[in-house]
Amino acid sequence: MTTSPIVRVTKASKGTAPEHTTRSFESGQVCLDAEVGDVVLVRHSNLVAKAIRAFERIRVPTPFCWTNHAAVVLTGGPNAQIIQEGGNGSALASLANMVSESYTVTRFSAVQEQYEAGIDFLTATLGSGYGYLSIVADAVNALTGIELGLGAGNRMVCSTQTARYMERLGYIPDRSPYAITPAHLAWALDIHEPKD
Repeated sequence: MTTSPIVRVTKASKGTAPEHTTRSFESGQVCLDAEVGDVVLVRHSNLVAKAIRAFERIRVPTPFCWTNHAAVVLTGGPNAQIIQEGGNGSALASLANMVSESYTVTRFSAVQEQYEAGIDFLTATLGSGYGYLSIVADAVNALTGIELGLGAGNRMVCSTQTARYMERLGYIPDRSPYAITPAHLAWALDIHEPKD
């Protein structure tokens, strides 16, 4: 007789997230033991990042609007690689590049099959274009409260890619993944800003 593993969930502020642990890394610190499937929320300091956080504060409680970028660890260890959506679309980057920014690394209580399904999804997005339409939808959402989701194929923004990955681990968002910002993810996971 076989039994299925039970994955317990905790009710988050927005949506339902699987149990998880989060570690914070301040400016200058590096995560050397990230594992495949960990979610990374990042705070950048450039003008675009500040604009993203300003729009997020309109609809998401301020303590969660510290982040403006989301990514997922695709290969772990000291030389961990993340998959992220950026201006050139879905691409790989080194987690060590986050060393000058504050960020968090979150590990979920999920079974191997869930992680494999999530990684398969992420791998399928590699090389796809960026979700510029989602930026328009996020602005409409912030300014009007209308949760508009716009996307084309696998073209999406970083938080949509991360939310769609997290759904495979048991995350149940309260809105379309195309209407989720990095601050929504921080709110759902109850992750506050790393402090210097």
